[in-house]
Amino acid sequence: MNEIIAKVLTFFVFPSHLMLMMVVLGSLLIWSNRQRIAKILLSIGTLGLVILGFSPLGQVLMLPLEDRFPPADLEQFEEPAGIIVLGGGVDPRISVSRQQATLNAAGERLLAGVQLYRRYPSSTFIYSGGAGNGNSESQSEAGQVKRYIFPAFGIPLDNAIFEHQSRSTYENAWFTKKLLDNRSGQTWLLVTSAYHMPRAMGVFRKAGFRVSAWPTDYRMRNESDRFKPFSRMFNGLRRSDTAVREWLALGIYWLTGKTNDLFPGPESDQMREPNQ
Repeated sequence: MNEIIAKVLTFFVFPSHLMLMMVVLGSLLIWSNRQRIAKILLSIGTLGLVILGFSPLGQVLMLPLEDRFPPADLEQFEEPAGIIVLGGGVDPRISVSRQQATLNAAGERLLAGVQLYRRYPSSTFIYSGGAGNGNSESQSEAGQVKRYIFPAFGIPLDNAIFEHQSRSTYENAWFTKKLLDNRSGQTWLLVTSAYHMPRAMGVFRKAGFRVSAWPTDYRMRNESDRFKPFSRMFNGLRRSDTAVREWLALGIYWLTGKTNDLFPGPESDQMREPNQ
């Protein structure tokens, strides 16, 4: 229940949502006797939407997240115990309705995980992703990957584990840990979107995992994009919302003890006891 409440609250603190709420409230108040307040809200809301939508603010906030963890050097990397792919790249509702796995903007998480699994076929493959509205495997992301993606790629299920209960990054780590018994202390490759990797690494380390990062689903090319404005407002708003949400989640996870570091990085202590 707490995770659901957190997601609802997060929805309402997206910067684009706040700006739009100001515009709506200002538009309503303009018909009342509170003209001054209405003008202030309309001005702030409109200016905020323009800045979020067209300025490089979203790029400035996103790049440190994406560049925090470089991909593991596979040439020097010993064979991992397995590959852990975090959910978020499959739309379970559409997949269930259409009877085929439907990937979304983060679908590269799954594709990268499959590529790594082909490279290390003797490793354990774990896909961690629930439905967000229940614990049914048939309705979950993991269930869709098991049912459609693996058969489509001709990948055997022998060394695959599908965790279908998690609804958050925190639950990804702890539900996966329960499935692995005492194997979490071995070395694992963790696959998720680059901007999401700092929080994911922090949570899995907190859970006692020894993990190496394999970021994917990059939204920016490199430093050259940092101060590049957007030509379409929708793209700028989406980038700003994604980055702000992730920074906010990092802060909340640190304050609530779900991670040991405010901004986990390669230099962070990788193996701490879960109760520290």
